[in-house]
Amino acid sequence: MAMREIGRQKYSDPSNAAYIATSVCEVENRLPRRYSLVMPATISIPDELFERIQKQAIPFVDLDPASVIIRWADFFDASSAPPETVRLGAQKIELPVAEGKRFNPMNPPELFHTRVAGQIGGRRFDKWNDLVRLAHVLAFGKAVSLEELRNNTRANVLPGNLSGKVGYKFVPEINASIQGLDANKAWECALRLAKYAELPLSARFYWRDNPKAAFPGEKGVLEWLPEVSP
Repeated sequence: MAMREIGRQKYSDPSNAAYIATSVCEVENRLPRRYSLVMPATISIPDELFERIQKQAIPFVDLDPASVIIRWADFFDASSAPPETVRLGAQKIELPVAEGKRFNPMNPPELFHTRVAGQIGGRRFDKWNDLVRLAHVLAFGKAVSLEELRNNTRANVLPGNLSGKVGYKFVPEINASIQGLDANKAWECALRLAKYAELPLSARFYWRDNPKAAFPGEKGVLEWLPEVSP
């Protein structure tokens, strides 16, 4: 059976170019003790599995086989993780799947002063604008052209890198910049793109203990699933 080797190398960043060397021995000798050289394993996979990975690759998103495998692992972790916890950035918050009021995705509540975590198209997010970015990246696979993507989004999307423009963030996967949105508009925008690209979308969130929040301290769930043909 034919096999392929895939792997990826990373260094723990010492934030000092003086420590970068041209060989493993030089690096190990010159790195301070508090830093270590990370050498990920290289694995061999059958050609048949490699072909499956190629079929699952998302254009402009998955740049190598490892990217697809990571996405598979993320999806498996999310599916098999205990439902009582979810990671919101560096913080773990209790957001049980069955707990929290379920709201109509077409008529969501006021989402100001909320923290969010969820998935769109199998990709995880933990910020509202991260959801917006992923929605555009995944929908671009269907839109093909940036113009068609712009016709199907409610966000302001401009071609090129406009990171210097206030409120815009460059998204290299689509070679365009997206203007940031508040939580309410982020959900509206992501839902529209999820419908367009038929991407399952799930967001679990909680309102901060803020008197200006719609439901201070409470939790909520918004979900939308594409219709499955019988």
